[in-house]
Amino acid sequence: MGTNGRRPPKFATPFVSSGFGILGAFIIGSNTASNIIFSLLQDEAAMELDIPQWTIPDSQMTGGAVGNAISPSNVVLSTGTVGIVGEEGGVLWITPPWVALVFVFVGLPMVGVSGYIFIGGGT
Repeated sequence: MGTNGRRPPKFATPFVSSGFGILGAFIIGSNTASNIIFSLLQDEAAMELDIPQWTIPDSQMTGGAVGNAISPSNVVLSTGTVGIVGEEGGVLWITPPWVALVFVFVGLPMVGVSGYIFIGGGT
């Protein structure tokens, strides 16, 4: 709830839920650990919003898989594996726009599948 006592629109949670996965995977370096940390929060959010309980955690898990692309630990491992050690900055420069694009392409359908578009939810 915001400082002015108003809540954000209900459709915001399904849209941004993949962002929790991206953030968790970026910070921790693991989609599995991100899921462990955020899945109960996402599950509770789905129940609170009275939308299909699988939608928000699934979006978060998808975001975590995508967030691995910008995780510093995974970038270091990847550049070392392909033999371009020292190019981590270049990789981190290229990948965030793609991650942001996937964030939007995951978020928009999640609003629809959560019922806000297809079955008239969010009223």
